[in-house]
Amino acid sequence: DVTSVLVSCSTLTAGEYLVGGTVSGLIGTGLVLQNNAGDDIPVSTDGSFTFPTTLADAASYNVTIKSQPDNPRQTCSITGSAGVIAGGHVSGIDVKCFTNTYTVKAKVSGLKASGLVLRNNGGDYTGISSNGTYTFAIALPDGSPYAVSIKSQPDGQACSVSNANGTVTGQNITDVSVTCNDPGFYKVGGTVSNLRGWGL
Repeated sequence: DVTSVLVSCSTLTAGEYLVGGTVSGLIGTGLVLQNNAGDDIPVSTDGSFTFPTTLADAASYNVTIKSQPDNPRQTCSITGSAGVIAGGHVSGIDVKCFTNTYTVKAKVSGLKASGLVLRNNGGDYTGISSNGTYTFAIALPDGSPYAVSIKSQPDGQACSVSNANGTVTGQNITDVSVTCNDPGFYKVGGTVSNLRGWGL
């Protein structure tokens, strides 16, 4: 039997392998990625990224988001963020960013009739049947303009909008107010039947 063969094992030299991936959907500014609670890198555009610090074989990596993008505000998430170096560079970390959306609400007061219809940005319609707070169906991305207006007035009343225009800036819009005036008078009527004479 041969017993003189010697097998020696050693870890690859530190700094051998890179950790990186791809960012998509980024339109804001201020995104910072972090690996192993350090080694920060700012990312300003879609595309590939690589952390500057290399890792030895069998070393762990854990990529996180240190700061989310702003202007517009976005939320980014990571797929394949953690693992162990296995004899090669890591390039499959996937960072996807989505722009945050916010709702626009309008508070209606003084409404005593039917027929009021509000709209936002000329197309998001909502019919109003009573006083209260109403939320437009279409949420808006951060940084988008909003413009609330009256598509149709209620019967016998005139309504106006305050705080109707602005830009979504990181929170739901809740200060739009719709005030309807008191009509001051009401019609009274009915039906006449079987009238034969004149002078009624």
